[in-house]
Amino acid sequence: MKRFLQILDAILLFTSPIAILFFLLGAIMLPVELNEHPDYLEALEKEGTLVEARVDYIYEDGDIHLEFINPDGKEDYRILETLYYSPETISTLQIDSTHTIRYAPQTYDINPALENHLDQVRAYKQDLSGLYFILAVSWLIIIIRPDFLYAGYVKDLDALFKRDKNMFLKGDEA
Repeated sequence: MKRFLQILDAILLFTSPIAILFFLLGAIMLPVELNEHPDYLEALEKEGTLVEARVDYIYEDGDIHLEFINPDGKEDYRILETLYYSPETISTLQIDSTHTIRYAPQTYDINPALENHLDQVRAYKQDLSGLYFILAVSWLIIIIRPDFLYAGYVKDLDALFKRDKNMFLKGDEA
């Protein structure tokens, strides 16, 4: 059992630099991901234009290619992501079927939404369990083995591995 704990401790020591990086990336990405859907809804509300669109193509991943005439009278195309909608709604999206969509004409990075099913888009809850898992595991590794945070102050790497209290440089050695 002691050998297993030593191996586990060594693994945690060598993964701690990666854990620090993952924790920082996760901490940066969490607010971005939490604001993504509300920002999408806000853009649809503020800049949204209603048009009749025809289903032109259905991709293998389930997304829908729509074609329509924009307010300027030109033919336009957008991709409708189906992750917001119930299976019953998705089943109505057949090739050559026509649907009212809300889209933001000025920005192509904002996908359209089905106007008649906008309540499903508003009710959508993004799954952030993977991001929470990465944050929790990396934080746990940093808590158990924070030594890499102080790598510049370590005078003896063997002492670091053995968790010796005298591994850090004293004030006059720095």
